[in-house]
Amino acid sequence: MGVDSKLKTLIVIGHPNIQDSRTQQFFKEAVQTFENVTFFDATAGLEIEKAQQLMVDHQRIILQFPLYWYSCPACLKDWLDQILSLSGIEETLANKELGLVVSLGVKSSEFQAGGREKFTLSELMRPFEAIANKFNMSYLPIFSLSNLSYLTEIETKQALIKYQQYVSMEKSFSFEISEQWHLEQLLKIQKNHPKFEEKIQMLIEEIEENRDELSTLEHSLKEMKEE
Repeated sequence: MGVDSKLKTLIVIGHPNIQDSRTQQFFKEAVQTFENVTFFDATAGLEIEKAQQLMVDHQRIILQFPLYWYSCPACLKDWLDQILSLSGIEETLANKELGLVVSLGVKSSEFQAGGREKFTLSELMRPFEAIANKFNMSYLPIFSLSNLSYLTEIETKQALIKYQQYVSMEKSFSFEISEQWHLEQLLKIQKNHPKFEEKIQMLIEEIEENRDELSTLEHSLKEMKEE
């Protein structure tokens, strides 16, 4: 099974100043060509009925916010209080996926035992995991991003791809799923930018030629984990 092209993702942004946030603009630009991704601004009025319908229409729901005093900003908390109190919200959220995209003001490495912040991000975000459990949702691993000023150019590009995958790729990671995801992205570029068609076709052929080697490597890694 590859990338689920039918997967629809709703990204709820809880940021008090989205337009001036370099990180939020980075996220938005990263997936602006993704057809099955919808952004919803939790600060632009409650719009409760619209938000609930969007949740009905999307399988993956992502809460995207900067870390404020070890939690989400008040604007997102207020929005969640309203949404989670709606009649019938249990049926709306059941069996959907809940993910968190958290932007940090310090390096991610500070959030660990022995680090400056002492606690891991997973520990700090447990209330969101409890919400997922309460409403019978599948809780995804947290995606976090350090302040962009801490990242090198290569790290920034890697973060962009990882974010795109977090938003659009199946939660059960495998080399096969990752490979299929990259192939789909290359095909999109090939379609929209004909001048790169020859180079992209070469990349696609190279990926397909190495498919057997990747499958063997994945199988070997799985065996090592089971030992």
